[in-house]
Amino acid sequence: MSQELLATTRKEAKDHMVNEYKERIKRMRENYNGLCSSFKQQFGNRLKRSLQYKHITGLHIDHCAEAVYDAYRAGDYPHMWEAFAEATRNSGDDYHSDLTSAILRKTITSRLRWNRNPINPDAFNNHAFETMVTDSCGIGSTPMSTLLRLLTESACDETGLTRDNHRAIVNAIANALLAINSTINAHALEALTLNLPYTRHHYIEQHAVAAPHSAENALADVGRQLLADEAKPGRTIKYRRHYAPTPEEAQKIADVASRWRVTIHSAEQAGSRRREMVARQAHSHAALMLLHAGALPHDDLATLIDTLQTREEAEGRVTCISVETLDWHPTGETWFLIGGVGELIDYAAGRMEAQ
Repeated sequence: MSQELLATTRKEAKDHMVNEYKERIKRMRENYNGLCSSFKQQFGNRLKRSLQYKHITGLHIDHCAEAVYDAYRAGDYPHMWEAFAEATRNSGDDYHSDLTSAILRKTITSRLRWNRNPINPDAFNNHAFETMVTDSCGIGSTPMSTLLRLLTESACDETGLTRDNHRAIVNAIANALLAINSTINAHALEALTLNLPYTRHHYIEQHAVAAPHSAENALADVGRQLLADEAKPGRTIKYRRHYAPTPEEAQKIADVASRWRVTIHSAEQAGSRRREMVARQAHSHAALMLLHAGALPHDDLATLIDTLQTREEAEGRVTCISVETLDWHPTGETWFLIGGVGELIDYAAGRMEAQ
């Protein structure tokens, strides 16, 4: 047997061994829930204000984070992900479930140090990470898909992840999706939209802000497929971005948006309806990023209006834009709907490029 094959065989055997780190967390979880139940009888509704509760809770969070880190330090990445998923599993009916956000952040910032150091790339090359991705493309949720959602859909200031590490996870998801099938099926694209909406937008943005006809990476490839799906009749344009682009980012996006307008015109002249609609979809997202930044040029507003009208005429219905951000709406709402051209013009007022 070759050394390479022997190493692979040993690795697969190790992956299927009992996960001691996950089992450790299960035992600690059971013990913690038991202690909380005992203290509940003693303190009643004052439980969470008691020193005893605060003491055991702090220790429990530390110990869960330590178990995940022990697996990571040992290079046992499949078991690390499974243990992390158990630590952040919210069953909804025990005391541990109230701590999942705190455990996530403690594990990232105090043990794994992903708030400072890059994630080891080998952490993404295993069956457990692939399971996290495939579970996220399925119906319902699992502890593994929930962990992936916590890592990717929360803002970095909530999780403690650096932007580079967040980007590394998102990139690894794209690579895993394309490794399964270079053409992502419609069900998986829909599941991404529902389960990982901010990650989905990141892929779309990678394609939309790339100059038309430029070489694609994995993120842009997934984004292109998502845009093609969103361009189908009856689809809502879905914009998801935590925070507005910076002025420097907005300038780059404006340059690319103008090139998408050229591509749209070229496709119209060539009579290529499909290429035109996909280009319009890419331009729409670029324009929405500029609108989000308060720097939308009038030419791009005009093209976005034309895109909505073109779709409305073809489909016989109003094309809506669904928006979810943390810093757009003046009332602080994180989600709102722009219902057609009239509402788009209203929202654009005051968010146009300074002349």
